[in-house]
Amino acid sequence: MSDLSELIFPPDMGAVGHLCMVYNCFLDDSKDQKQEQMIISAGFFAVPQVWKPFRQAWNACLRACGIEYFKTSEWRMLNGQFARFKGVDYPLPTGRQAANAIRDELRNILERFSKNINGIGIAIPVADYEEVCAMDEAHAIIFGDPYHHALQSVIIQTLNQMKRFRGRNIAAFVHDDGNDFPELWNVYKVCMNTNPQWKKYSGGFQALDDKLHPELQAADMAANYTLQLGQQWLANGRSPVEKKEFEKSIRWIGIWEKPYILTLLRQQYVHRKLPIPERLRNIAGCET
Repeated sequence: MSDLSELIFPPDMGAVGHLCMVYNCFLDDSKDQKQEQMIISAGFFAVPQVWKPFRQAWNACLRACGIEYFKTSEWRMLNGQFARFKGVDYPLPTGRQAANAIRDELRNILERFSKNINGIGIAIPVADYEEVCAMDEAHAIIFGDPYHHALQSVIIQTLNQMKRFRGRNIAAFVHDDGNDFPELWNVYKVCMNTNPQWKKYSGGFQALDDKLHPELQAADMAANYTLQLGQQWLANGRSPVEKKEFEKSIRWIGIWEKPYILTLLRQQYVHRKLPIPERLRNIAGCET
C-alpha cells in the first residue's frame, strides 16, 4: 500500500493524495436468492499518512484475536476465519458473542480514526432501478448492472467531498480484486471520460487483495453496514432509519430512489442535447 501511494502520488506532484477503498455487496430476497433487492457500493477515503497507523492498529487487533483478516460474510456465517467459533469449544451463543466482540474491536479502531477517515455509501433499490430502465425514455441511456452506477456515484461523491479540502487534492480508488475488476476498470474509465471536470482530481483505479489489506477489509465492513441500513429501510416501508454504528466514520449515505434516478435520466437528456420527454419534464429529484 505504501509503494502504491508513492507511485500514484510522487512527492514532486505538489498534491495531497487520498486513497479511497471501495467495496460492493448486495441484498438477496430471503424467498428467492436470485432476486436482488438492493445494490451497495461503499468505502472510506483518507491520506496515506492516516492509513498507515490505521493499518498497524487493525493488524495488531487481528493478531491478538488470532485471525488473519476480517470479512463480513465469514463473521456473519461463522466460517473461514471465524469457523472456530462454531465448534464444540464455543456452544451457542458464546461463539456468536466471541465473533461479535472481534468485529466490535475492529469497528472501534475505525471510529478512533474517524476524524481523518471519511466513509461514503451508495444504495440502489433494484426494483426502482429496473422500473426506470424499463421505460422507453431510458432505453440506451440508463441500463446495465446497477452496481456500475453505484460505483460511479461513490467515485463522484468522493471527489466532490475532497473539493472542500484546502490545497490540491487527488483521490486514487482501490477496489477488491474480484473477477469482474476489468469490467469495473472500464466503468471507471467511462466515468472519467463522461465527467471530464473530475478527471484532474482522480489518480486512477487499482485492484488489491482484500485479505491482505486492512483498508479494504474496513471498506467491506462499511459496505455491509450500509447494506444493513438499506435492509432496515426497506423493511420499514422506506422510512428513515437510525445510524447506530459508524456514526462518526461513515459521513454520507445516498439512496437512489426512483425520483432521483428519473432526475439523472433527465440530466442525461440535457447533457446529450436531446428533447426532454414529457414524463421527465416535471420531476422532483430526491437523494436520501
